Amino acid sequence: MAPETQGETIANKVKKYILYRDLIIIFFNKRYMKCRLLSYKVIKIWIKIIFN
Repeated sequence: MAPETQGETIANKVKKYILYRDLIIIFFNKRYMKCRLLSYKVIKIWIKIIFN
């Protein structure tokens, strides 16, 4: 297995940062409280993406 290049590592960090930022926005923005169940399903998908 070849090690990740520096560019790929940075890209992965940026992707994770954006996903985590979106999670925080969903959790703390009251507008999303009405669709919390939908948000929960989306969060489960994001967690699979992040940890795979």
